[in-house]
Amino acid sequence: MAKWEEARGKLTTMPTGPELDDYIDELVDHAMRTPAEPDVAAFFINALLLVQSELTLRSVALTIAITAGPEDAAAVDSLVASFRQHRVHAFLAPALLDSLALLAARSPIARAETASLLIRLTCQDSRFLLIKGAQVIGRLDSLWQSLDLRQKLGELDACSDRNVRAEVAIQQAFLELADTLLSSNMTEFYQRLAKTQAAFAHAGEMEEHRPDAELFACLVEMLLAFRNLAPDRISTARRLQELFHSLRTVLAAQWWPSYRSEVANVCVARILEIADALQRSAASVQDAEDWTNMDEALTELAALYAAIRTQKGAADPHTQASHAYAAIADRVFVPQLGPVLRESIGRRRLVKVTENYVAAHGEDEYAAGLRVFVQVVAALERTQSEGERTAAAPIDLSIQISQLASALGQSPETMVQSFVLASRQGTDSAWVQQFGLGPVQLPVDRPEMFGGSGPVHEFTVSVLNELQTYLEPYPPLKWQRLITVVETMVSFAKFVFDTLPEYAKCQEDGGKGQAASEKDLQKALFSWLRQRFDDSVIYESNPLGGGRIDTGLQFPECKIPIEIKHEYSFIDPEHVRANYLTQADTYAAASDRVSFLLILDLRDTHARKHRTRIAQARQAEEKTEIVSLYGWQEGFWIDALPLDPQVPRARPKPVVICVIPGNRPVPSSTTRYSGQPSRGREKGKTHDNQ
Repeated sequence: MAKWEEARGKLTTMPTGPELDDYIDELVDHAMRTPAEPDVAAFFINALLLVQSELTLRSVALTIAITAGPEDAAAVDSLVASFRQHRVHAFLAPALLDSLALLAARSPIARAETASLLIRLTCQDSRFLLIKGAQVIGRLDSLWQSLDLRQKLGELDACSDRNVRAEVAIQQAFLELADTLLSSNMTEFYQRLAKTQAAFAHAGEMEEHRPDAELFACLVEMLLAFRNLAPDRISTARRLQELFHSLRTVLAAQWWPSYRSEVANVCVARILEIADALQRSAASVQDAEDWTNMDEALTELAALYAAIRTQKGAADPHTQASHAYAAIADRVFVPQLGPVLRESIGRRRLVKVTENYVAAHGEDEYAAGLRVFVQVVAALERTQSEGERTAAAPIDLSIQISQLASALGQSPETMVQSFVLASRQGTDSAWVQQFGLGPVQLPVDRPEMFGGSGPVHEFTVSVLNELQTYLEPYPPLKWQRLITVVETMVSFAKFVFDTLPEYAKCQEDGGKGQAASEKDLQKALFSWLRQRFDDSVIYESNPLGGGRIDTGLQFPECKIPIEIKHEYSFIDPEHVRANYLTQADTYAAASDRVSFLLILDLRDTHARKHRTRIAQARQAEEKTEIVSLYGWQEGFWIDALPLDPQVPRARPKPVVICVIPGNRPVPSSTTRYSGQPSRGREKGKTHDNQ
């Protein structure tokens, strides 16, 4: 206390300048090394108005953020005022916003004021402030979800600065991960988890050095791979070891400890803990039947569960981040271990191991993990028992047939005989419609938005509605798989259109131009599909219908082939139908009545829009026809070959066609500015000479 009384006196008597700044720096160092005292924050609030050095001002702001209490409105007001004063300063503005965010972690007043400042950000602010703003929005979201802040993050994605967009992309991926881990059901959870992995992979590609995005992309891929633990322990354990090695390689090669902040160090530590727990548990249970010390092995699994679920490093155990750690443990880790433990150990022995551990060590986090294992195995045994009872229950089909025939006004014998005859003649669909027994229309929409994007959602629904007209009736399980494939293909088309990868870019702008081929598109699509469907994706599969498909998806319920072509001259529907549709139709006939055909449009039409090409044509006095670029939605349509009239049971086989515009110039390369007037150039030279 005496030191701060003396300091207050000096603060009022010493003149502002380097000497006072040095004295304040000493006090900052003292405050950080000693236990917090009540008057420290108030002292530095006054000091903030007197410092002149930028580094000292940043240190004082951080000290206020660390020492102020959660209800200290004066501390918040001083930081807000300083931020507004230095808003255009490239160094101080981000530093002051960072200080406010630090205080906001425990102060509702600071959260409200920080949110107000963030919402006022525009693309006209400095790159450094916008990047820091995106980071702070991501940090605040784990404490306090705000639709306004999420909307602001989306607005910053429209800024022209690529570095800002890259930071927005990684923060949006973090928000998607947090939302995914809090999904309401497991189906939604794994669907969104695949999208999250794609979001991190996309964020990692936006900058040359983005190890945080690569790390999280790898971790999410490990979570997706862990899902296969129960059906295939050996392959899953091997895959997790490969991914864990890849994760550590990224750390060693790109993200050295000396280049990481304290927050980044905590983040890296948690990633490594979770990743290590996943790969160690998979390695352990792949030989569960050969365990010689069951108590030790199960206790180790409980320790790994606790390591994932721990709140270590979390400022508040009730934040979304902490709930997310629990979600990884409870939704990924335990459900996949459950079937293995039930098959190899059983509930009774699990209970005994738990009792032995509690007797020796008492109730702790390991005991809690063992009890969770017991609960999940008991639930699986109950489900199996109920399923067996249901399967064993006799079903009197004769009663059901009689009831149906009575409702149709026929005898059971007449109804069955008419159905058998219709089936032999291939008119069973007409028979069903005659008696008003038509199937329920295939569902298209669902509660969540397809692709997490309005345009993707709307267009996916339109494609599915059109597919309905070709496919109904269609098995519901196959239809649900087809829905996810259509959504993924639509998202891929939009991604290629928006990001303009090398194989879709003209040579004048550094792309492959007409040197690109269907192989480029095939590899890109395969990588995209693997992010969503993992091992269900096939590449140049074994013979199908006498040929070999480029890529596709093999699910337990159905097989969906995807054929890929490139075209230099014509992409109109008549040309596509005459030259490419028959092959795709054959693959559809050999699988589940539907296939996809992707065509990379490499016509010279697109590259002609480049200003270099326009200038060359003008010099050669050639007439160049410029046509509008079609959008990613406009390149989709569905076609099917006519049915063979001599085959009564023939059914339509739709081919979903997607033409992707390639050989495109970067939009800015299509702009040509007029030359500067000579008078303006002379003025510029005069100004330079002066």
